[in-house]
Amino acid sequence: MLVNRNTVDGVLLHVLYEIATGHWREGQVLPSVRRAEAEWGASRLTVLKAYQKLAEMGMAESKPRSGYVVVGGQALERVCRNRYLMEGLYEEVSKRIQVHEDLSVLGALRYLTRLAEQQYARSPEAVFVESSVIQAGKHASEIRERLQVPVGHYSFEQLGSDFRSLPRSVKTVLTTASSLPRLEPLAKRGIRIEAVPLEISPKTFQSSGVDVREAWLLDTSEEEIVGLMNDIEASGRSISLRPKIVSDVEEEIHRLLDARHISPRSLILLRPELWGSIHSALREHSRVAPIDFEIDEQAWSQVSDAIGMPFPSPIGL
Repeated sequence: MLVNRNTVDGVLLHVLYEIATGHWREGQVLPSVRRAEAEWGASRLTVLKAYQKLAEMGMAESKPRSGYVVVGGQALERVCRNRYLMEGLYEEVSKRIQVHEDLSVLGALRYLTRLAEQQYARSPEAVFVESSVIQAGKHASEIRERLQVPVGHYSFEQLGSDFRSLPRSVKTVLTTASSLPRLEPLAKRGIRIEAVPLEISPKTFQSSGVDVREAWLLDTSEEEIVGLMNDIEASGRSISLRPKIVSDVEEEIHRLLDARHISPRSLILLRPELWGSIHSALREHSRVAPIDFEIDEQAWSQVSDAIGMPFPSPIGL
């Protein structure tokens, strides 16, 4: 399991995952800082700080000649409790399978996994809800690819004002921070609502080929433009936003480009639906791009917990 980001939190999450799943148990020595640097691609200082954080959490201690060692206690119990549960369930299921002498435990469990995936796809327990069905589908696909769990997706328009179209099987609704207030009625029904932190995908700014410092955000809807602005600002990217509500998107794009209203480091951003509706020549223009969000790398542990995964999702999974 490789850490693909050189951050303290990334290394810490990786180590926690390995401890939670039983790769490193109480009394075992964690990889040396030098070995971790070589295997995980993180700097020695980053690994050291992550180990120090682990010690502060009460899950490891530094020993002069051994290095950092996993220690027992309440902190370790909390992290490992799902592993104990999973191991207990495995024992129960394997015993029931072994009653049938012609069945392999591994083969039967693999088939049951496929069966569960099919059932989950038909009756999802988790869905992603967004204003845009395109963006909701994109985030649901991210989760399926990353965590190997089918997740449904809907726009608010598809669900309707009373949410009657939401499958009864749904236990968790994932959404963005800006859409959270619109889902309060579902929270009152006992459905878990989770706001997933997003970040702007690097793809959004790659088309211009310059270091973008300013973005013209065009839209026909005030509600949509406010939501997009909130999500962009929440993503933490340092960029000057120039929002504008227009009746004719193509006409405004032509005006901005022809009148040279935008600086060399500016980009015109549109919702994916609007971008897909404009003329192909404008879609191919280097100064016009669809705004593209993706799930923040540091949010995967939150997502995996929200959809009921037994262990945190490590960075680099």
